[in-house]
Amino acid sequence: MTINYFIRIKNFLNIENFRIRSITTLILFSFFSLLFWLGELFMSLFFIFLFVGVLYELKLNFSKKVTSFHKIQILIIPFLLFLCLICEVNKIGFENLYIDNYDIFLASSIVLSVLFFGSLSNVFYSIISILVVISFFSIIQILLSTNGLYIVFYLVVLVTSMDIFAYIGGNIFGKIKIAPNISQGKTVEGTIIGLFFTILMSIVLKDFVSVSFTNAIFLGLVIGILAFLGDLIESIFKRKVGVKDSGTLIPGHGGLLDRFDGYLLLGPFTFLFFNFLI
Repeated sequence: MTINYFIRIKNFLNIENFRIRSITTLILFSFFSLLFWLGELFMSLFFIFLFVGVLYELKLNFSKKVTSFHKIQILIIPFLLFLCLICEVNKIGFENLYIDNYDIFLASSIVLSVLFFGSLSNVFYSIISILVVISFFSIIQILLSTNGLYIVFYLVVLVTSMDIFAYIGGNIFGKIKIAPNISQGKTVEGTIIGLFFTILMSIVLKDFVSVSFTNAIFLGLVIGILAFLGDLIESIFKRKVGVKDSGTLIPGHGGLLDRFDGYLLLGPFTFLFFNFLI
């Protein structure tokens, strides 16, 4: 049994996709660390540019072709997020209204996402576009909150841990498929290993975001589970549109949505937890 596992580890390490994926992950994390060093504004602008790319992949997968009119649609919602960022940073408000900037821009973007990216014949398209919008707005709102830069860094490290160790664990130890009709790569063993290391990383970084030991365990577990569910939701989306990856921009990973899927549910949860529940 032990010898078989050593053989599987050796074979796994020799897989070219694993090597490409590892190099890409290292480059992405180094770039993200640079953004962390530059501060909240640069990090926020990066997520807005990322928002444009994710929406482009959504529209391309929905429509199979992106026209000039589609490109205008793709830019409108990130522009609203950019305006929201400007208003929040400069404390510009709508004094005569009883709701704040965030609510106005978010509600407008949700409506537009349904109009631009939804489908009356397939409600799931509307749901995933709404999740993408809420996630990006939530992340920007987190960045603008107290200790927000550290919270986002913590979140990225935990999601990356879940992704890496679930992938490694699944390839080496995985036998029981969780959802074979949706995603062949997801296994019970890989998910458990991913959750273990996500919780461990949460405990290591607990002082980074000023949470207790108990909350660190809770956050590690919930973040790991929500990252897995976000990945599963994106797998359902790809199955519906008939593609293996959302794009080809990131070697070894696929598209931008393939890298962002873990945050689909985590953005709003993290915002609510650190602003209202903790």
